Amino acid sequence: TTPAAVNLSNSANDFRGPVAIEQASAVTLVDSVGGIQLANVNDTGALSVTSTGGSITQAANSAINTGGTTTLAATANGTTADITLSGTGNNFVGSVNVSAGDDVTLVDGTGGLTLGTVTTTGNLAPSALGGDLVMGTSSIGGSLTTTSTGTTDLGRATITGTGDVTATSGGALNLGNLTMADPASDLNAVSTTGDITQTGPIAVGGGSNLSADSGNVSLANASNAFGGAVGVSSLGATISDSTPLTLGNMSVGSGGLLATSNGNITQASGTTMEVTGPAGFTAN
Repeated sequence: TTPAAVNLSNSANDFRGPVAIEQASAVTLVDSVGGIQLANVNDTGALSVTSTGGSITQAANSAINTGGTTTLAATANGTTADITLSGTGNNFVGSVNVSAGDDVTLVDGTGGLTLGTVTTTGNLAPSALGGDLVMGTSSIGGSLTTTSTGTTDLGRATITGTGDVTATSGGALNLGNLTMADPASDLNAVSTTGDITQTGPIAVGGGSNLSADSGNVSLANASNAFGGAVGVSSLGATISDSTPLTLGNMSVGSGGLLATSNGNITQASGTTMEVTGPAGFTAN
């Protein structure tokens, strides 16, 4: 039979045990007391889960399968609450949006993970264990930690506080238009098999460590702003900075190093530079 929709949206609902959806074409769940725990969900369409009384969590050994857009919001007494959907059997086919959450963990084990608009007051940790990770527009109050077995695109991610960004990608890593302006915010980016690139200007208030041992680091946007030292390990590297540029530990292969700044180019104390290919420096 063709599945129909499940709509349990009364604001006074209180689901005290795990909620399982055996079959549905769309699912809307609202819980106002003590949070909500999802069990197995089989939904061919959109999934909307709202908790106004606590966290959104997932039962052990369960899997969430949705064919459409997923929208999540978790609050408690007017403040944001955690969202933890960490089952390795999850498969979010459509984009996942978070309108309210404190610490948010999202795991997709099949076919990659796409985030739409995400707002957190705490940390954000999306993992694509079966493909690419693509992020849309994110406002993150804590730190961002990403993992993918495929490529990664951070989209327009903004760290609003003092959090760090740690991105590990099985393929190419696009830092997107990353903004993390606080001097205490550090960037650690690793691409295990591809390049590290960008879509728009990036701003990093703290230090940057960039590793693409099988590829190149290409951060050539003239509007980039690196507040701390930039360290690189890659086959080749191009770094542009709209401010004075401090270089950290550099291990660059035959592709060479090209560094451009609006101000002095200096080397951080105690660091070493090893460049096999040509090295060019332009301090405007």
